This record gives sequence, C-alpha cells and structure tokens, in this order.
Amino acid sequence: MQLRPDGRAPDQIRPIGFELNIAPHATGSVLVAMGNTRVICGVTIEEIVPRWMKDQGVPGGWLTAEYSMLPYSTTTRKPRDIAKGRLDGRSSEIQRLIGRSLRSVIDLEKLGPDGCLQKAAGRKEDCVLADAQADRGGECGHR
Repeated sequence: MQLRPDGRAPDQIRPIGFELNIAPHATGSVLVAMGNTRVICGVTIEEIVPRWMKDQGVPGGWLTAEYSMLPYSTTTRKPRDIAKGRLDGRSSEIQRLIGRSLRSVIDLEKLGPDGCLQKAAGRKEDCVLADAQADRGGECGHR
C-alpha cells in the first residue's frame, strides 16, 4: 500500500482536534484543527437584526459570517484584504457561502433579535450558538 507524503494510509483522515474558548473577548470561540490546517471560529452576539427583517416583521434573529485568510496561510504571501480597503472577490464569496450555510442549518426562529436562543438547543448545530449564549447567562443544557 502506497502511503501519502505525510505517512498516512490512503483511507486515513487527518487528525482532527477542537480547542474551545481560544479567543478571550469573543462570546464563544473554537480552534478547529485538521492535519496542518487551522481555522479559528468565533461568535459575537449583537442585539441587532438587518433592517429588512425589522421592516418586514420577520421573526427570529440573524446570523452572518466574516472570513479572512492570514497572510502566511498560503505558500506565497496573500495580502490582507484590509490593505486593499475591501474584500477580494474570492473572500467575499466565501464569506457569503459560510453565512448561507450556517443559516441553512441553524433554526433562526429560535434565535431572537437579541442573539439569544429562545428555547434550549435541540440540534448540535444550535449548540455552537448555545455555547456562546451560556456565557451570557442564557439557558442551555449543552454546556
């Protein structure tokens, strides 16, 4: 059997790890590791919803995503988007995709306009937000 360059078998996945609460000023955070890839996910709760939700009387809360790669995350240095004053097309599209993906699996009806889950989290996707809510004194039995 031919091994991969890092010594893994062809059917072996990279080691996976999760480290919670790595960003002390975020409401909730996790460092996700898969092999040499590291992703920092953070949650901040704001007590606002988009204007269109208020205008149309749409119940529940809202979830958005921000995405950015660090300059040293690729073999050739990637300039920071902020240096250009705007997101590049790739970063903007990835940011939209992440937000849409999260909104498709998180029950936004349970997420109130204040950023808190209205009922205890019933699905594992909701627990990402529930972990952040628990730090604010919210009710969730998944902590």
